[in-house]
Amino acid sequence: KATSDILTGGGSFSADAGGAFNMSNAGASIGTSNGTVDIYADSADINGTITSGSGAIDITGTGGSVNIGNALTTTNADITLTATANVALDTGVADIKTNGGKYTVNANTDGNNSGNYSQSNAGSSVDTNGGAISITANNFNFSGTHTAGATGAMTLLSGEAGRTIGI
Repeated sequence: KATSDILTGGGSFSADAGGAFNMSNAGASIGTSNGTVDIYADSADINGTITSGSGAIDITGTGGSVNIGNALTTTNADITLTATANVALDTGVADIKTNGGKYTVNANTDGNNSGNYSQSNAGSSVDTNGGAISITANNFNFSGTHTAGATGAMTLLSGEAGRTIGI
């Protein structure tokens, strides 16, 4: 199987793409033992796995969407996904695991009320094992599961002032 792996040991990984960041190979991985993973791009498509050990994972789409197609995993560290347009967990293996860290999403960072959060595959899961889950978006699509554990809380916030969220 062909892969394109980036493994930093204890160091961090940072990418400022200046355009689109496309991790298109589902067999690829970015991994750190204790360092952070920071991806800053106009839009980001992540189809490989990202594992950061005890470091946080932060993926930012400054002019578009953040699409997650594979697992993002930390050990008691936060995962943050931000975008101006949309944040999507779009495959059955698009799993988020923080093992005690927080999972924070803002799919509408430009405030224009068009950013959506979509978890379009029932096989996808978010599990923080006690960490808080906070998602800000204009619209929500939950087909998979979200579990904050016994000590975590889940908060859904509308990206539009005065808009209610029906559950």
